[in-house]
Amino acid sequence: MELIRQEHLPEPVRELTKAALGSGSAPDVKCSLYLPSYRLNPAKRSWQIHRLLKQAERYLSLGLEKDEVARRLALLRSELDRDDLLTRCPRAQAFAFFVDAEHFEVQELFSRCEPLVVVAASFHVVPLLRSMASEPFYRLVHLDRASGAIFRRDHSGLKAELKVAFPMAPSPAPSTLHTKDTARDLDRVWHNIADFAHALLNLQALDPRPLALVGDDKLRRVLIEDIRNRLTRPIFMQERGPEGTLRDPMLSDLVTRIDEAFTDRVADQPPIDVPALVQESLENSLLLVDLSEIYHAAARGEIDRLFVATLTRHWGNPQENSARLEHHDEQQDHKDDCLIDDTVEAVLRHNGSVLFCGSEEPTHRTLPHGLGAILKTSKPPLLTH
Repeated sequence: MELIRQEHLPEPVRELTKAALGSGSAPDVKCSLYLPSYRLNPAKRSWQIHRLLKQAERYLSLGLEKDEVARRLALLRSELDRDDLLTRCPRAQAFAFFVDAEHFEVQELFSRCEPLVVVAASFHVVPLLRSMASEPFYRLVHLDRASGAIFRRDHSGLKAELKVAFPMAPSPAPSTLHTKDTARDLDRVWHNIADFAHALLNLQALDPRPLALVGDDKLRRVLIEDIRNRLTRPIFMQERGPEGTLRDPMLSDLVTRIDEAFTDRVADQPPIDVPALVQESLENSLLLVDLSEIYHAAARGEIDRLFVATLTRHWGNPQENSARLEHHDEQQDHKDDCLIDDTVEAVLRHNGSVLFCGSEEPTHRTLPHGLGAILKTSKPPLLTH
């Protein structure tokens, strides 16, 4: 499982996380709808669509005129009822729909979620971000004597970051038999790998990720020696890889197998020792575990890392310039917002990072309420009289 940072989000989601938190402006009514794909049960899908739209209509009607409610519902229904939605997105296990006065966005989710509609003062993005956090997240590095390639894999797919053809020695004459590598040939190979390793390290410095290394086994071992002392993230070794240039469908098949391996071996593990980091932060007066304190610290941009290990939504309607935070288990009306969702958005907006932790991880024992935050600087000591 990976830390979510603002720069890792697709552009539409970055815009959605700009919802005002204590901005003083009158918030628009925003509708977020989550629907599992139900690929094998069209009847259940149809029933859920009907139920969710009815719920959306009920809450939207509390804050909008009839014509605007009808317009937004028509936008949602037009996309929900599309026959090709599932065929256009064959890997999606669920979909997220966001609509307000200015936005109408549809996002694929690659992990399961509950059917849900939230009409509130800001978009409800936590289920979407949780889906992104559970996606395979790594770099695929392919290396042989003729070429090297680096691909970035995340929720938006596989994207090539670098493709390079290595300069090689001239081909031997046809009459030459039993050619062997000369010292000059080997020197050229090692020089190519050194340059390639430098480029890889530059990419990792900007965006550190686990690595999946495929291709020539000897060259992979040389590459690892070049980068071992500069990497702090785990390296995943694919035992066998294709020879020559990676092309579809060979690349698609390889990515599918690596996705499965990372899901099993890497993606479900936090990249940091969360309990140890929480304990260290507690000793240095950097840890917050109270929802109200975390919420206000996030609004002020004081949180470096936020840990979310709960699916529970806490609702509330905080008053501007007030330290009081009243929250409850059930949403009261369309003015209520999910406080955890707002906190996540505020942390991302102020360049903090968010780590979604699974229920099976030891974080639950460290953070009994399922929420914790590490401050950028320590809390001031309490004044005593």
